[in-house]
Amino acid sequence: MKVYILTSRDIERLGWIEQVIPQRETVVVINSLDPDYGAVASKWCEERGYEHHITESDGTPATGKNSVIKLFLESGEDYMVAVDGDDILTRYGYELYTAIAESGNCLLYTSDAADDSLRV
Repeated sequence: MKVYILTSRDIERLGWIEQVIPQRETVVVINSLDPDYGAVASKWCEERGYEHHITESDGTPATGKNSVIKLFLESGEDYMVAVDGDDILTRYGYELYTAIAESGNCLLYTSDAADDSLRV
């Protein structure tokens, strides 16, 4: 399971990640119209060893969320948790999601190659 953190501004708000999610399970998705923010956020991730991706933004929340889903579908991972960068995931929340993923009792989304939509 990987936790995908979507951020578009205010990288300092992501400081909680280091106390909650193991580095190997964290993917930071930088989706911002501000190229300076992309550079700052990328440097922040590199300094901490986080996998990160800079994705194209059109300024709408849907584009960022779709970028997260696309990266997940390309990853080969079985499960993911998506967290907006201005939100927080507690250690209890992380442990709960991990337990659900390990049990196999969770919603699975699959992509239909014909129309590239998501289905439950």
